[in-house]
Amino acid sequence: MNINYKNISSELIKIAQNSLRGDKVITQSEYDSLVKTALKDKVLNKDEQMFLASLDNESVISKLLSSDFNPKSCSFNVDKRELYNPTLSIMRSNNSLENINVRKISKSQTLEQNISKGRDVCEYVSNHLASSNKFGSLSDATTSVFAFVPNIFARVRNFSTSPNENLDIQSKNIKNIGEDYSEVSKIARIAKSHAVGNCGENAALSAIMLAEYGVSPVETFTIPNHTFTVIGRDPSSNENDPSTWGHTAVIVDPWNKFVAPAADIAKKLNKLDVKKMYDVAK
Repeated sequence: MNINYKNISSELIKIAQNSLRGDKVITQSEYDSLVKTALKDKVLNKDEQMFLASLDNESVISKLLSSDFNPKSCSFNVDKRELYNPTLSIMRSNNSLENINVRKISKSQTLEQNISKGRDVCEYVSNHLASSNKFGSLSDATTSVFAFVPNIFARVRNFSTSPNENLDIQSKNIKNIGEDYSEVSKIARIAKSHAVGNCGENAALSAIMLAEYGVSPVETFTIPNHTFTVIGRDPSSNENDPSTWGHTAVIVDPWNKFVAPAADIAKKLNKLDVKKMYDVAK
């Protein structure tokens, strides 16, 4: 596959050159800067996706750092790369290498929109699924970080319209479905048909509805004895470190009737064992 540098933002190329100079791997913060720049005005085009995915390729790096590099006339072939699932090697803070998906995030997806859609779905799911062991009080909520957040974030608005209640939509109609969509969909359908479920079923149903709502990415996460949904997480972030999830990341937890920006409780979450469970939509 060929990268046509004419289709790549000159600012993006410049930042990449500065990040790579004298090094073969860019750091997480440098990669975040690259992605932020690429998404500033538009969704990543195919060449920009491939460009980000090629930054662990020594031949591409050598070309970028060469004195005769001219983006107006250069193209470069990247062998054995998947255009729709490119990866990039990232140097983490612990000096370990990790491959990360380079995904498309629309500029139109904002924190406010994610909160609004999250609340809409949260209201429906929390009202639709009955549960036998919801937390009765703060003193009972020893396993949930969300109980320690101010009540203003735990309250869900009343909406005049309901979200899409049809869970029979074929997965092919949902853009960028994740690898775990089918499994989560099964859990959601059972929970919805019986109108009952604990935190895992609440998270599954909310995740599928949010994917149908057009939100991305959509994932479910766990902390000890609890499961919840996360939408809008920066795919280049460290999934085990909520403080890196980005400004559009929102936690949707119908079981606790809780919707809030992940950044608001990142410090509390970081004290727990946060693990990704399912990838529902990319």
